[in-house]
Amino acid sequence: MHFLPICFPELSRLRIQGRVAYPNCQIEIPQTAVDERFGQNLDYFIRLIAGNEPPPKAPSTGECRFCDVTSADCPDRYSLARVQKAAN
Repeated sequence: MHFLPICFPELSRLRIQGRVAYPNCQIEIPQTAVDERFGQNLDYFIRLIAGNEPPPKAPSTGECRFCDVTSADCPDRYSLARVQKAAN
């Protein structure tokens, strides 16, 4: 939705809408969702991913709960026991 009118300027006059399809539902993405703020966020994340430096670590319950890497292999891995130990 963001790059289509950039890559094909002739499409910039069209109202482009999107849809994300999950196995059990579909979510419509209105044209208004791709605004200047979206473009700025996209630029930020592309630069972060493509940069020479790794992104900053942000261990948290939300980030670490899906990761298969153990705390033995990742000293930054978030765990409640680690947080409680640091508090004492």
